[in-house]
Amino acid sequence: MVAGVFVYLLTVFQPVRADFWRSIEGLVSGKIEYTISVTDSRGLPIEGATIWLLGDDESRQDLKLDDLRRLVRRYSADADFVFTDSLEAGLLVLRTDRAGVARLVFDERDIGQLKSITSHFAAIKRGYEPTVRTDVAEAHSNRKMMLALERIDGPAQSPLLDEFDRLRSLAEKQLEHGANEQAAVELSKVSARLRAIATSLEAQGHFDDAAAIYYNLANLPSVDMVRNSSGKLVVKGYSRGFDEQSPIRVADRARAWQLNKTHPWLDFERMRADYMARGLMVFAGNRNSEVRRSYIEQTERFIREHGERMWPDVYTQLWRVYNAEGDFDGGCEALRRFHSFEPSMFDAASWQQLTGMYAADVKLHGGGVRSCEIERSPPNPAQH
Repeated sequence: MVAGVFVYLLTVFQPVRADFWRSIEGLVSGKIEYTISVTDSRGLPIEGATIWLLGDDESRQDLKLDDLRRLVRRYSADADFVFTDSLEAGLLVLRTDRAGVARLVFDERDIGQLKSITSHFAAIKRGYEPTVRTDVAEAHSNRKMMLALERIDGPAQSPLLDEFDRLRSLAEKQLEHGANEQAAVELSKVSARLRAIATSLEAQGHFDDAAAIYYNLANLPSVDMVRNSSGKLVVKGYSRGFDEQSPIRVADRARAWQLNKTHPWLDFERMRADYMARGLMVFAGNRNSEVRRSYIEQTERFIREHGERMWPDVYTQLWRVYNAEGDFDGGCEALRRFHSFEPSMFDAASWQQLTGMYAADVKLHGGGVRSCEIERSPPNPAQH
């Protein structure tokens, strides 16, 4: 969902589960298969529920249930804007089908030499209280889980939002059997209907709901078809998420930013995108100092005002911008606050790599030899 430094950190420090999307529905030779059912308190299936999964794979086995509980507590209200790995490295996002079921297969590339894996699951659906659960699965096993949600007292759920949940789940399953003409047709239908729902919600003044749909349109899977020299429709390419090179996706995301009223992370994304366009991370010749100083001020304001509602990515560029301004103490403190705010973002070795990046960054900006020990207790991350 976000571009730049966060995406770089995800790919460098914490490899995601191998070929996750190809693993769905048993399309690869899996060793652990999960069938996850989400129901209400009466046992009736809940379609379009969101499932977050955080836990072991071959590369990492240190994540705890409390790590997922922390993410749910902070960000379940932002669930419509969270996609696989967009919130935290290794976080998988699934949606339940008409039967209230989601399926997931871990193959030998995920499991490696592990005899078992521990996975932490959260089920989230608007109008219900989220629930979390841990499960340990032996290699070469089939697991069935049921996650029951309790309804929250409040206004009745809009049928348009229930339809949104259903369509989003349907769209995310279209590429499971490959990018083809049928998938392109179905995804086009889903996109058109979602856009109509967003327009209707916007006209009714439900701006946050409309923003969620526009944001999902910006991240919706798609298949591009073109006619070849013989006039036959063929697949040109496909996308599973946001693409900065797509004018339509960029416009949909911008519309979500504009309509958003209650999700501070979207406001921060819009602000950061503006600073990036003004050359925030262009350091050559010490240019753009005024832009960087303003970015530091605004980012610290977001952290101060919104605390835990800010996503961990708020820190990924902050420490580098401090360094670029020659405030190496500020850069180190920002890095420590990043670790304190979300210690499960990376494993210990990857956090150590990040401190090495800090030292190299300081030297790049003329600060000589400096180190930053992130294990030292920093100030409260919401107070700076």
